[in-house]
Amino acid sequence: MLHGSRANTINLIEDTRSVHPLIRASLISIKLFFVLLSLALFMAVVTAQVPNGHFSEKASEHIINKASYERVVNSSEIIEKIRMNLPVIYDDVIIRGDLNLSDLGLPIIHVDRTLINIVSGLSENATKINSLIRINNSLIEGITNFNNCFFNNSITFKNTLFKERFTIEGSLFARVVNFQDSEFSNRVLFRDAWFKKEICFNNVIFADRTDFSGSQFDGDTAFVDANFKNTTTFLDSKFNGDAHFDSCQFSRDTIFSSSAFGISCFNKFSDFSRSVFNESAQFNNIVFANTVDFRDTIFYGSLNLESSLFTSDVLFQNATFMGEINLKRTRWTKLFVRFDSIKDSIAYDPTAYQLLIKDFNDLGYTDDANNCYFQFMKQQLKHRNPMDNPLSFLFDLSAYVFYGYGIKVTYPIFWSLLSVVIFGDYWRRNGVEDPFRFSATLFISGTKFFVEPPDREIKYKGFWLMDMFRIEKILGTIFSVLLFLTLSRLILK
Repeated sequence: MLHGSRANTINLIEDTRSVHPLIRASLISIKLFFVLLSLALFMAVVTAQVPNGHFSEKASEHIINKASYERVVNSSEIIEKIRMNLPVIYDDVIIRGDLNLSDLGLPIIHVDRTLINIVSGLSENATKINSLIRINNSLIEGITNFNNCFFNNSITFKNTLFKERFTIEGSLFARVVNFQDSEFSNRVLFRDAWFKKEICFNNVIFADRTDFSGSQFDGDTAFVDANFKNTTTFLDSKFNGDAHFDSCQFSRDTIFSSSAFGISCFNKFSDFSRSVFNESAQFNNIVFANTVDFRDTIFYGSLNLESSLFTSDVLFQNATFMGEINLKRTRWTKLFVRFDSIKDSIAYDPTAYQLLIKDFNDLGYTDDANNCYFQFMKQQLKHRNPMDNPLSFLFDLSAYVFYGYGIKVTYPIFWSLLSVVIFGDYWRRNGVEDPFRFSATLFISGTKFFVEPPDREIKYKGFWLMDMFRIEKILGTIFSVLLFLTLSRLILK
């Protein structure tokens, strides 16, 4: 149809060459209008097959490719199977209606809750569900409510799209849980859930807010390649198995912290390598009892590790830090990071700097230790009030300016060369032959080691000349001592 319209348009243009220009322009405009209208109608027919809703690109592609599911299943059918303890196994279906398992009339078991759980409204009773649940490659249109349930069998929702809110609060999972390749298009709550075996959320998209607060993961946890598009919360969560969050995308604020009423902990290996945190990453007040891997991770926002405890290695090699790093009251065993990658991000804290310096020295990163010490001293000077102790402040300022706190060997060399040039110009203006050689000899003679001063008193008279003669010798002594101290410190380290 489109090719025919294009040919007609060309013919019309050729036929109207002999018509008045205004008429010809009007006819061409009308014809083009109908061509564009045809194109718009064609696109409307194509896009009409895509369901409306808040879906990501992955979900949209999934629906287009699976535009005709095998059949539609009412949620009541699934609920009835669960009530009868029958297996729930579906593939390639649309589930219509809400999946609400809160009132099935099944046996109730007692669940020990903490005082905080009880205060927050969690029931001490849970519905025991024995059915195996496996729903793959499907679309669930209604709200999912699995609150206060004890799932005694495995649960699988692979490559499944949840269109509405998904809520699991205070539930226990005795077997494996698998949501691989699925998508949650609305809010997700796994609050105060207890996973006793392995769980898998690999390559899952969380399009809205995601909340795993107060949850406990006894088995290995896998969120590899997961995409969290909104605020993500694992407040007061406990990971007793390996926790894999590698290659994840965190688009908004991410919270793994402890609250004032609980504690977060990672008791085994935790992996956040190659992940991207686009906004703040909160890892404060957490106990890490094993190795933590942040290698090749990008932090576009702030990284908060305040008051956290790392009892094993923390790996930050090749990580990128664009925001502030908070290390206040943080404790670690070995922090594998290079100072160049964090020097512009560390929030000022004397204890944190001292720990970093010690860590760099222990790891053999001597240059990193020196550079960290230099920045620490600069930050300390910056945060001091000169009026508290003016003399001490002036001394520290001089130590920074003239020899870089014993770290920057180029500082005393620079001041030495500048002194020779300035005094050389002074001697030139006072008629000294070869004034810069004279100035250099006089400056070096201040060391008292190898060079005798030139015979200044015999050739030149005058009060100021004698003073300048002595001043340059004194400066030679001072800067030579500073250079010697700096070199000694660097060599001994």
